[in-house]
Amino acid sequence: MMDVVGSERGAPEASGLGSDQPVTAREAVEKMVQAGMLDDLMNQVDSGELQLTGDGGFLPELVRPGARGGAGGRADRPSGL
Repeated sequence: MMDVVGSERGAPEASGLGSDQPVTAREAVEKMVQAGMLDDLMNQVDSGELQLTGDGGFLPELVRPGARGGAGGRADRPSGL
């Protein structure tokens, strides 16, 4: 299986996401697409190497740390905000 975060172009700083400035979800997605951060991820999905949903899927695993308040999650903010 390929590494999802393996390219230099995928660094958050390269996309501007590493700043303290608030961005909308749409802006964040657009910056990630422009930086090519989703290319490897979507190639893995297309090839069947990575499952997006369901038990052990990418999206539930992506949301889980934030829901627990760990790994950069915001425990001081109600979920959904």
